[in-house]
Amino acid sequence: MTDHTRGRDTSPELTTVRKILKHAETARDGIDDTNQDADPDARDMRIALDEVVDLLAPWRRTAPPKRR
Repeated sequence: MTDHTRGRDTSPELTTVRKILKHAETARDGIDDTNQDADPDARDMRIALDEVVDLLAPWRRTAPPKRR
């Protein structure tokens, strides 16, 4: 993994990873594992999505892209 900030970098791969990161965050926020009617696996799903978000966080966009 890279040791420098990639928040302003651009590439097709970064775009794809950032889309997946956003989808994982949205899905995680939509799971209410405290609800009585929640899916029996809701807690495990939320934990898995937390892990995905943590894994992809280093490639999160943090500022506008660098000008070339």
